[in-house]
Amino acid sequence: MNRRSMLSLIAGLPTATTALMPPIAAAESTRPPFGEFRLAPNDEADLALQSTSIVEAGTSFEIIKLGRCYLKLDGQDRLTASVNAGVLQYARGTYLISLAVFDDSLRFLGASTHRETVQFAFSGAFTTMARELIFDFGVSQQY
Repeated sequence: MNRRSMLSLIAGLPTATTALMPPIAAAESTRPPFGEFRLAPNDEADLALQSTSIVEAGTSFEIIKLGRCYLKLDGQDRLTASVNAGVLQYARGTYLISLAVFDDSLRFLGASTHRETVQFAFSGAFTTMARELIFDFGVSQQY
């Protein structure tokens, strides 16, 4: 069994114009740019990523925000991640949220995608739903 001491997790949420980015500029952040995070198996981190802002009537808001990520490697070499997310029910559509895992040499180890369907829900204000997004990278002794 080849257990990694550290994995790189890259998170992305494609939209019409841009990918999911940290809410502060990379130059101001101590994190690597473009949603890259280094995690040990069975560790957790705050992703603090959001979709591209939408501006309506002078107000800016994001449809999807990703929060805490839990990376788990079980005894059968299955790597999974669960990510806490907030999903604003603003307009009907589907967002594909992708996570990829690389080893210390940046060799690709696996990827997983979550399809999040957003509905239109308005009753005086838009509703933000709390979601737990599950990503399964499969079984591999390379993890």
